[in-house]
Amino acid sequence: MMTTNRAALVAATPLSQHLFLAQGLAYGDTQGKFSTKEADALYQNIATIAHKFTMMKSNDLSDESQLRALVQNAFTLTSLGLEHGSQGNLDKAVRLLLRNRTVKFFQIGNTLTRQLLDRARKLLDKGRILPHVRGAPPGTSEIRIYNAAEQDFLEAILEYRTTIREAQVTIREGFPAQPLFRLADTEIVNRQLTGIENRLRYVKALPLEHILKLTPPLSSIANPIEYITLGLMVNLTLHRRIDFQLNVHTYADFNAMAYEDGKILPPFRQRLLDWIAAYLAEAKQPEAVQQYAVTYWDECLKPESPKPMIL
Repeated sequence: MMTTNRAALVAATPLSQHLFLAQGLAYGDTQGKFSTKEADALYQNIATIAHKFTMMKSNDLSDESQLRALVQNAFTLTSLGLEHGSQGNLDKAVRLLLRNRTVKFFQIGNTLTRQLLDRARKLLDKGRILPHVRGAPPGTSEIRIYNAAEQDFLEAILEYRTTIREAQVTIREGFPAQPLFRLADTEIVNRQLTGIENRLRYVKALPLEHILKLTPPLSSIANPIEYITLGLMVNLTLHRRIDFQLNVHTYADFNAMAYEDGKILPPFRQRLLDWIAAYLAEAKQPEAVQQYAVTYWDECLKPESPKPMIL
């Protein structure tokens, strides 16, 4: 009975027209490239792949919403594999569909996305400053290096979805999760993951024993990495020392010194960006991490950039 219901659900789930697979099938049909028998076989093969995928992945056969999402995931993976194999060319896509087993495109799509899922899972699990760093006070909580919108992004990837339409230094607000319709979506996800991974390396290169001693504790702050970055910039500017403590008075002094007419003064901006680049170079961090940190600092310096809670 469950098998029948699942098969019916697969049959009732349409291919999104945003998928390259749907566009390739429609193109082949309008151009008369498929015979009726070939078209029927292709749709049957796609349905079979989706059916098997739900059997492998579902942990609750009564959860129709989960099953429907899994069907869409199977369609997505098959579509990504076809787009990759055809390089986005519809004529080539039609030829590939006629000459190859459809499951091959699913396998390619699965391979293309597996690394993205692994990286997202690792960041969700390991993207934290842990409290057992030497010198941390007892009872110190772990600190995530990603914010709430970025957590939503990482969790969406595990469902073959994304909440962003372009890569950003920091995700401030995501969109409702939607499938990875095209390879371009996976490339955006890849760039965003790389940025968050570089942020983790940047943070871990800082003297964590000082960061974990801050008051209030960073675990109580919504965007702790922006907080410590801003604190470091303020202390470097005002006191020329590495310190992360921040309060409204020192932040006001920093603004009075480094900003004019709502804009960061170029000498202060350049001095700070040069400092973090040199610090990370001395810490033997890769060039990509240095470049990301410079961009991250520059973003934090923008007056329109949202500022973390400062007590």
